[in-house]
Parts: sequence; C-alpha cells; structure tokens
Amino acid sequence: MKQPPTDSNYLTNPIHWSFPFDLYFMFEIDIGAIDLVMPPWCNLFEIRPGIGLLCVGQTLGGQTVRDGGVVDGISNFQEVSWCVAVQPDLSPGIPTPKLSFVIGNVVSENLPFLEHASKIDKMPTYHSPSLRSTCDAYSFSGTFEDDDGPIVTLKSSHRMPPKYRKGTFWGQHSSVHEGENYLQVFSWTGSIFEHQQGHRGGILYPHPIFRGIDVTGVGDRSYLQLVAEPGTPISMTLYEPVLRSGGGAYPRAA
Repeated sequence: MKQPPTDSNYLTNPIHWSFPFDLYFMFEIDIGAIDLVMPPWCNLFEIRPGIGLLCVGQTLGGQTVRDGGVVDGISNFQEVSWCVAVQPDLSPGIPTPKLSFVIGNVVSENLPFLEHASKIDKMPTYHSPSLRSTCDAYSFSGTFEDDDGPIVTLKSSHRMPPKYRKGTFWGQHSSVHEGENYLQVFSWTGSIFEHQQGHRGGILYPHPIFRGIDVTGVGDRSYLQLVAEPGTPISMTLYEPVLRSGGGAYPRAA
C-alpha cells in the first residue's frame, strides 16, 4: 500500500485503539429518510438514484493509547454507532479513503469514552448507562439494547466460507460539532471478511439513538457487510480532526 504523506495536517496526534470484536454493516436507505446536518463539503453517496447507505457498527473496546500511555477510564467499553455514507474528500494530503461517512451518533455506557469522542474526536454522542450487548465473533453476530428497548441486531448473512484479507484501509469521518465542521482521518488494521451475500443483515429498531430516522425494514436491505476475523488483533488509529470553514447544511431540501 502506498503510504500517506507524513507532513499532512490531517495526520497529527494519533490515538490508537484495540478491539476484540468489530462488525460494520451498510444498509440501503431512501435518502428522503436521512435528516442529518452535515458539513457543506459532504454529498450523500448514492448506490443508485435516491438510495443511500446507513452504516451501523458494533464494537467491544479494548485499550486506548496516546503518546505511548493508556488513556485512563477508556477500556473494556461497549459501542454501537451509526453513520451515513458520503462522497470522499480527495483533497491533497488526505489518504485516499475506502470509506467516508458523516457521523450520526456514537453510543456507549462508558462516559469517559464518550467524553473523549465528543471533546477530542468532535463526534455526536449518546450516553446509555444501561447499554447491554451480546456479541459473538465466532457466529459473526451482535445485539445491543438498553432500558429504552432493543437497538440493533447484526448477523452476517454470508452463505459461503469466509475469505479473510489482512491489511490496512483508510477512511474519513466528517461531523458538525457545536456549529463547527470537522474532517477526521482514520485507519483500520486487521483481518477482514467483506461480502454482499444475502440482504437480511439484522434488525434496526426505532430507538432514540437514530434521532428520528425511520429505520423500519432497513435491516432487510443489507448492501455490504464487514466482519473482523475472530481471534485476531484489530487496531484503529484516529488522527486529530481538522477544523474546516462553513456552516453545516442538510443533505436535502426541507
């Protein structure tokens, strides 16, 4: 893989995460159902006219390291998140991304983790003290719920034996935080199985974390599923978000 430029201001102050479990599924959704404020450089990614991608991730967090030391209070946490796929930003100095998103919500029971996600990574967050999960890397499945009810169930729908690929891919997170616009670069390293076998990837429930987006039936419209290889190390590096000018905008006319 071609290495990214080391002098880019998008690649400063890295924070390294390690995970024992990671699932990331993309679901087809009508763009008219997406009512999310996003930075002005972002345009929804449409796999065909009028159809975008709602992306849902499930993670069990391990250690978080910055400047060689473990970040206090951020370990052994649960996380469920959702994003909306957008066209990538190909500005000079930014590694070419495999994935590009606008963050919708990051949910956890771990308050130090959420404070870090909000203050450092400029992400919208949702604290759920009662968050509970049942995750099984070997059955490629995970379920999250809290006292407000079920949130999401993901289960890989592959019909053929998994074919894993080791490597690193780059991505982008965009967000609107306290009225300011940010773009953050990240890299993910591990062994991953990526497939489009089957459309029923799970169930998304009408939970408050989805901020009013109608997710009814979306779980039956799986577009792409990314599954980490069980028992193998997973690491993710997030770089410091870059503040960019311009106010947030909605992706569609009101």
